[in-house]
Amino acid sequence: MDFWLRLGQDIVLTPEEASEAQRFRDMMNKPGMNLHVKQEYKERFEKAAVAQSLAFNAQYLSEHGRLTIGDTYEQLAERVAKAYAIHPLPIYVFYFANVLQEAGQTEDAQIFFRNFQKILSDFRSDEFDEINHNLHDVSGALKVAREKAPTFTP
Repeated sequence: MDFWLRLGQDIVLTPEEASEAQRFRDMMNKPGMNLHVKQEYKERFEKAAVAQSLAFNAQYLSEHGRLTIGDTYEQLAERVAKAYAIHPLPIYVFYFANVLQEAGQTEDAQIFFRNFQKILSDFRSDEFDEINHNLHDVSGALKVAREKAPTFTP
């Protein structure tokens, strides 16, 4: 599966992905949900919301085996790759590996479980990325990644 995108690459959302991202944004704008985003984070927040919607949706569908009509594991992998290209959080590499695993691409999944471990160890976040990354069970993901693809240190 060659869906991994380069950072900074132009990302085109399918109509379904754009709709899912809009539903995610609408969910955050419901009455009683008062979000206060620092002005310097406004553009990053919008990108992060799109990335979150892509990643959460793909991870959920993959994890629960709930592919919708016409969806494939390859499409789910592409959604997670887009999420990482839009907002490069290490957890998205883990989600990508999970989708590969569910698709039966065990060797590729192990490569990305190892990549997740490396990227996570090198990750230097600012306040914004720290908040977004902590929306996920990163420590649980790291434990799973180590079990599925142990790294070897000399």
